[in-house]
Amino acid sequence: MSKEKENVELDTGFDFHEYAIMNMNIDNLKDIIRENLGDEDVSQFDLRKAKVEGKTWIIPGIDKDIETKELVGIVIMKKTVRSFWEKGIDEGADTIPPDCASEDGEVGVGNPGGICYKCPLSQWGSDPKGGKGQACSKRTILYILQEEDILPLVVLVPPSSLKNFKSYFLGLTSKNIPFFGVKTKFTIEEAKNGNGIKYGMIIPTMVEVLEPQFTNQLRIYSETVKTFLKRTDVYSE
Repeated sequence: MSKEKENVELDTGFDFHEYAIMNMNIDNLKDIIRENLGDEDVSQFDLRKAKVEGKTWIIPGIDKDIETKELVGIVIMKKTVRSFWEKGIDEGADTIPPDCASEDGEVGVGNPGGICYKCPLSQWGSDPKGGKGQACSKRTILYILQEEDILPLVVLVPPSSLKNFKSYFLGLTSKNIPFFGVKTKFTIEEAKNGNGIKYGMIIPTMVEVLEPQFTNQLRIYSETVKTFLKRTDVYSE
């Protein structure tokens, strides 16, 4: 089915009763997942993925894609991964498993493998193209829950935006707020690298602190989602 793009600005008004998961029992979520998926393994690439086009988010829908300047939701899970292709991802290597990969961003498995921060491939300036980047790509995977959904949306944070997210999460930590205890807005700003090439930088901004009742529900929900996300691939797309 061909998809159209629908221009929609997402509502940032907060009412936790509007979230679908607040109107269902968590055990019911388990039943729905079990009935629809059985014992199949699921990775982040099986979930809907929000993509960036210029300064716009493209969010997949059932029959239409939603095009919006702001993505708003709650980060219910996040993890850092690394992946390295000896031939480079520009040569089609993204269609095959990486030569070395890390599911926690700390220990790589494959060739060369080992402790990531000690690896020459993870050092800045190791980019085989001669740039300032890393040969081994570090990315953060965010699982974002929106009001109308009971499964999260996936956002893959590129290396160029990692500093923004580190500052954001450190800011929440300093206020003793868990990342799933706030509603977050994600916008795109245009930036340029050292070679003058333009790219979209993701900017996270806190919209509102959630009520404790909702935060506790999200904690339980997050643990439930983890039970069916049994397999995590670290391929690049």
